[in-house]
Amino acid sequence: MLKNIKNLLCDLLYENGNLSITKFIAFYGYFIFTVITIYLIVTDQTWANYSEAAAYLAGSSTALIAGNKFVDSRYNTVQGGYGTVDGSRTNGKASLQDNINTVNTLLTKIDKQYTDITKDAEKLNDALTNAPDINNKTQSFKDKFFKKK
Repeated sequence: MLKNIKNLLCDLLYENGNLSITKFIAFYGYFIFTVITIYLIVTDQTWANYSEAAAYLAGSSTALIAGNKFVDSRYNTVQGGYGTVDGSRTNGKASLQDNINTVNTLLTKIDKQYTDITKDAEKLNDALTNAPDINNKTQSFKDKFFKKK
């Protein structure tokens, strides 16, 4: 769980392996806004200037994220593509092997989920088959609501 939180924070704060100051400031603004809000709720207090503080913290963080996106789009990517300026992903196109690996990973996950669902369905079928009382009630329900007219 801690590894997942660390990965999430790294995704939020880093770009191309480097800490992004604009992302850090935006995250910090939202964090302070959240802490203040939770504190006021928990202590059941009011703050006359809360609306101004919320607007400055959350609003400036949102504007900062938009500015960061503009800078990234304008200066840190290949024009007309998704790749980085250093060419690590030319025009945002992954290699054929990357695509094959991604498809194979997805197919493996789908196969595992299908197997799990099939096992669960078999267990449910066995449970319903071995419960004659439920079968009688089910048949009674079907007779009552689905009679042919």
